Amino acid sequence: DNARDIYDGLKELKGSALKVAQMLSMEKNLLPQAYVEQFGLAQFSVPPLSAALVKKTIRKYLGQDPEVIFDSFSYQSLNAASIGQVHRAEKDSKQLAIKIQYPGVSNSISSDLALVKPIALRMFNLKGKDTDRYFKEVEEKLLEETDYLQELKNSQLITEAAQQLPNIRFPQYYPEFTTQRTLAMDWMEGLHLSEYTAQDLTESTRNKIGQTLWDFYMFQIHGLKKVQADPHPGNFLVDDQDRLIAIDFGCIKSIPNEFYIPYFELSNKENIENVFNEGPLDGLVNNAAGNFISRTKDLSPNGFNAIASIVFHGTFYITNAVGKRWLELGHKGSIVSILATWVWTGSPFVVPSAMSKSGINAMTKSLAVEWGPHGIRLNSIAPGPFPTEGAWARLMPQTGDKKSDISEDAERSNVPLGRVGKMDELGNLATFLMADGCEYLTGQTIAIDGAQYITGGGTFSMMSSFKDEDWEAIKNTIKGSNEKDKKQRTV
Repeated sequence: DNARDIYDGLKELKGSALKVAQMLSMEKNLLPQAYVEQFGLAQFSVPPLSAALVKKTIRKYLGQDPEVIFDSFSYQSLNAASIGQVHRAEKDSKQLAIKIQYPGVSNSISSDLALVKPIALRMFNLKGKDTDRYFKEVEEKLLEETDYLQELKNSQLITEAAQQLPNIRFPQYYPEFTTQRTLAMDWMEGLHLSEYTAQDLTESTRNKIGQTLWDFYMFQIHGLKKVQADPHPGNFLVDDQDRLIAIDFGCIKSIPNEFYIPYFELSNKENIENVFNEGPLDGLVNNAAGNFISRTKDLSPNGFNAIASIVFHGTFYITNAVGKRWLELGHKGSIVSILATWVWTGSPFVVPSAMSKSGINAMTKSLAVEWGPHGIRLNSIAPGPFPTEGAWARLMPQTGDKKSDISEDAERSNVPLGRVGKMDELGNLATFLMADGCEYLTGQTIAIDGAQYITGGGTFSMMSSFKDEDWEAIKNTIKGSNEKDKKQRTV
């Protein structure tokens, strides 16, 4: 009842207040399910404007009543979302969708965000001076969404560039019926993406739509250096031939080269291969790390894949690229991978990382045998507690609750040597394993943890007693750490 009451209030306000509800509905783990379901209605099901107000808006921006401009016009809105609603019309035998913006939306954005900001700061655990920059960008993008002339330009740019992509369709747009507050395009028949996926679909059909979405976004990011930044299900339809239809490009984010080049340079095979063109490469240290504390039942497939892609796939790809080149050149070399003692013990609450690290442990042993005859050695290091700002914030998040927070002192008490590791000690071991004088050592994973794991203290089993509120505090703290890292990676 509370979720419905709050949504009922927001949908009457419309505009940016409802847009915030729409955005929150996309994060399945942030709100209780009842709120996700109610706020999800903001994607395409909102109370429409009255017929009189629709006529007034059309007359104001297109100069005449709808009956004069179009051969037919339905005053009954067929789709209504946070910023505007859609009406069906016909002109010269063409079926059109006419989007009309709610009056006063653009004028209220700044004041609406001022009301939302304190709630969002607390909900997302946002801190620091950069929060003003984040909210400024949100405000700019919301204002951009209210300019339908800009949306027309965005739509024409992306649909023309993406025509060659398979299994995706786009409407044609009509500038003669488009103004700052009205937008005209072909009427497209289909189910909204959320309605379509709620059906009993075969795995191959789901994979087909998923692949289409992936191809579309990869094309935007890598082909156009732009991305549709409002990818909720209300912006996509699926037709009766299982083809995706993209219908909304009001919010587009340009990707600057200062971000794109360093962020994606290792996703380019040529860049990996070019490592060898800089001169001889004799050693490789794999320290691909991605991790966070989470109950396994709370993990989404995307959360699991994010860790596996970084730790498991990324480590294998670079190892294989380097190894293949050494084999082709008859070149000797040494590869050291940084793992964790979980490869022997397993560990609750870090299952994606424990699985991925265990896979790299198996790779180390397997390739040591396969590539050993060619003079290529592989070893791994399994560190215990070595405090670093990024990893420590995710694995030992400090929420301020002394009952649930795991302190460095608590970690130290589980180590027979009575202390945590020093980074130069880890560096010394890696140097030793890479050195020429260590050429007979291969296929090994060596623990450097002060004997912690063999005492039974090398996992997160102590978290088994945590309550839901403890996990919620941990999740918010980790999100804050992630935001801090993102700031350091972007320009």
